[in-house]
Amino acid sequence: MKKRWLVVTPEYDVKIPITDEGEGPTESEADTFEIEAETRRDAISLGVKFMLKDANYRWCKEQRRDNRSPYTGVQAWEFDSRDDK
Repeated sequence: MKKRWLVVTPEYDVKIPITDEGEGPTESEADTFEIEAETRRDAISLGVKFMLKDANYRWCKEQRRDNRSPYTGVQAWEFDSRDDK
């Protein structure tokens, strides 16, 4: 039986370009989304695969650029069925 999971990446810094030279302040972000899977491991695996395909998720791109695994630090939390009420 599949469960709902919240997949969350660690925080990472993103530069907000506000000048023509691309300079600006740095903000911290984390990618989060909901996914259905049977186990926590499946949720993380499916989540990273989803992030690798979608250009809006920066975590995997940042990890790949630094030759690190995109799975590093990614967590999944099960939604409690009581949250639906």
